Amino acid sequence: MKIQTPSDLKQCCTCARWGGARQPNIFLSYVEYEIGAKGKCHQGEFNQQEMQGAMSGCRKWEQQYRK
Repeated sequence: MKIQTPSDLKQCCTCARWGGARQPNIFLSYVEYEIGAKGKCHQGEFNQQEMQGAMSGCRKWEQQYRK
């Protein structure tokens, strides 16, 4: 099952530093990812740690997709 999250919400799944699988919608306003999706943090506050997609973002959050 997929989850949709607004692309400007500061969570791992919307961050440019998150290495998990996700897909933006056609308007780049939402990011879709699977429940339980995990990905490695790259150069963020949790550098090299496995993070879940819906986990709250950090101070180094960087927006991946812009509307």
